[in-house]
Amino acid sequence: MNSKQWFKILCALALGALFLGACAGSPAGGTFVWIDVPVSGLTYPVDQSVQVEGHAASPSGIERVEIWVNSVLAGTISSLPMEGDLARFSFEWMPPGVGEYTIQAVSFSGGGEASEADTTRVIVGEVSSSDLDLAIVSVEALVAGDKDGVPFCNTRVVYSNVGSEAIPGDFSILFSFDGTPQETVTVAGGLTPGASTEAIFVYQFSDLHYIGINLDSGNVIAESDEGNNAFAEARMCAELGAETAEPSTEEPVLAPVTDIQFWAEPPEIQAGACTTIRWHAENVQSVVFGGLDQPFDGSYGDCLCGNQRYTLTVTHLDGTEEKRTVDISVTGSCEEATEPPPEPEVDTEPPDAPSPAVPDNGLTLSCRGSQNLVWLPVEDKSGIAEYQVEVQRHSGDNNWQAAPGGSISVSDKTTSIPVECGWYYRWRVRAVDGAGNISSWSGWWQYAITLS
Repeated sequence: MNSKQWFKILCALALGALFLGACAGSPAGGTFVWIDVPVSGLTYPVDQSVQVEGHAASPSGIERVEIWVNSVLAGTISSLPMEGDLARFSFEWMPPGVGEYTIQAVSFSGGGEASEADTTRVIVGEVSSSDLDLAIVSVEALVAGDKDGVPFCNTRVVYSNVGSEAIPGDFSILFSFDGTPQETVTVAGGLTPGASTEAIFVYQFSDLHYIGINLDSGNVIAESDEGNNAFAEARMCAELGAETAEPSTEEPVLAPVTDIQFWAEPPEIQAGACTTIRWHAENVQSVVFGGLDQPFDGSYGDCLCGNQRYTLTVTHLDGTEEKRTVDISVTGSCEEATEPPPEPEVDTEPPDAPSPAVPDNGLTLSCRGSQNLVWLPVEDKSGIAEYQVEVQRHSGDNNWQAAPGGSISVSDKTTSIPVECGWYYRWRVRAVDGAGNISSWSGWWQYAITLS
């Protein structure tokens, strides 16, 4: 979204925080930067330079500002002129050709502290764009527990793709607390038109505080409407769950409706005859029948000589289990023993290897304490039980060693690992399905963390 608009929101949040009192662990001061021009989404003709101007601030002063274009360092500005307590910077950049360019500014304080990057996007020449649009649906305080009878909350954000095309790539969501940015998460692309999903930020708080959310904070999605990406309001952590400082006029966001059906066709048969057990489930984690993970829509045929009960085990989205049963009533008896029903098929085929996605292979990243790793998920008829991630590093001598915390097993398609500045990293991932079959490793993907 537009960086100037987001900076104004941060200022409003910070002002609100002063009225609310001390924020839960928020640091005093900090290093900040924002781009005044160009405005995000501006189009330039070919062969015209782009003038990047903005301001930066820090209690210990600003030592330099770096300008990055499409993740490549374009220039460094030192000896910045001052305007009161603000340092002003200006940089002229010549686009190499037609295309869309993401411009980022990062400031460094006199003590070496780096700011969060501020981002704007420009278009050079005629570039086609699709109807893409992310929108915040709701932001609520979600009760996570209590301490000495006082509830504490995390923040849940529900957002939707209100455009007419699927979101093409990964994007970031910035979470701010009482006017101070606290966490940025990377979300995988692919959200289809009309679909909604949620992100939960585990930054626990009590009482009333100001929450700020910025969808696509890196401004990598060319949206048709940037105005519905920002949120800045107070939220109350209360015993009954998500309450706000003022009554909300927004329509409530309904939780996905769980639908479980389990039946037999027919439920009553003559001895020796056959019946078909069928099931259908929606908005659940998994379905188990006959001791094996099954698709959400399935069936099983059986020929019986006596009464029989079948059980379907469903795991809900919150992790709880529910069992459904179907009884088959059999009339008469079989004169000859029938053969036992065939055993359910046993899955011995491993899943495909996942494909690493973020960060891009060979990317050089600025100094930081952690890095998100994202890969493309795979499917398997037994379901995917977990992904195993291996991370190695070296300091410049190409002697790859296991990185601290570099052996990880997760059920999601992303994980965050600790990193150190000045090291080279590589990682790979493989999948384990519900039957215990293990895929081959993906290829190694590398990235580097600079010293600054």
